[in-house]
Amino acid sequence: MALPHANMSVLIVDDDPTCRSLSAIFLRQFGIRDITMAENGAEAVLSCRLGITYDIIVMDFSMPLMNGVEATKALRDMGVESKIYAVSADNDDALIESFREAGANKFFNKPLNLDKVASFFV
Repeated sequence: MALPHANMSVLIVDDDPTCRSLSAIFLRQFGIRDITMAENGAEAVLSCRLGITYDIIVMDFSMPLMNGVEATKALRDMGVESKIYAVSADNDDALIESFREAGANKFFNKPLNLDKVASFFV
């Protein structure tokens, strides 16, 4: 049986290795095999600047070098059209709004779970 999302590529951007691993585990449940990891927003921006494209970018907020809002804005300013799903343990309205203004498609509270990741594909 073909997995409907098997050909999608995802970039997980988070400075916490446990969060990156959990996100990857959930994504694999939906057939995603092409998963790239970045430890901060600057790595994500560089990856896209080098011409690598992703269907989905899972973007944490609090990271060294470049936070998720800054990275999301930089990616959108570069013309990146990937779906960007912002994630943070902080669900402050101002933070959520700043992600939205930067160009994130949707915001999710950490920790991610299977139901939250399922909504990436609707």
